Amino acid sequence: MRMVRGSAIFAHFTGNWRFDGIDDKCSKVTFNYDLAANPRWLSWLLTPIIAAAFRRTTQKRLDGLKVYIDGQLTKKQIHSEKHNI
Repeated sequence: MRMVRGSAIFAHFTGNWRFDGIDDKCSKVTFNYDLAANPRWLSWLLTPIIAAAFRRTTQKRLDGLKVYIDGQLTKKQIHSEKHNI
């Protein structure tokens, strides 16, 4: 993805997501982002701060997604076990 219009916060922003299957029940997800902050004359200071906040927020979202998916898998296992008995 690529930001096509300017932003008050970002001078530029691009990113990609990559999903690699590890096995039939597991995937590795890699997120790569490149960003620079506005105003450009403060970018040297603001970009590392925004990037750190972005990393922290992204990691929290991924952790939440994993908890949700693991919970769904557990529910499916419980449901399957109930019907196999």
